[in-house]
Amino acid sequence: MNEKFEYIPVLESQLAIDYDCTAEEVHCQDTIFRVMKRNEDARPIGSENTMLKIAVYREKLLVMAEECLLEWCKKRRNHESLWNSKTGNRKIDFKAICKCRCCRHVQKLGV
Repeated sequence: MNEKFEYIPVLESQLAIDYDCTAEEVHCQDTIFRVMKRNEDARPIGSENTMLKIAVYREKLLVMAEECLLEWCKKRRNHESLWNSKTGNRKIDFKAICKCRCCRHVQKLGV
């Protein structure tokens, strides 16, 4: 393997831990969606109550989100990056996403 790229297997293994998938899935070109899960040896990204984390790798997204946000994320998977740069499009409407008022995130945010 080229010395320049020796870090890639290590990076892909760590992303797999962070986003609850396999290194092979990280390496492929498909976007990955997973329900939020705190994996042992995962890097501490965000706080304990983080609802959404996203990484971009090899021209795809690695998305880990609470169940109430996952469908919302999947529906937007094909939006161009310009769509995401518009402030109004980035706002998450928790009332529309969360089907029940018992969602801990809706209660926590006071929505």
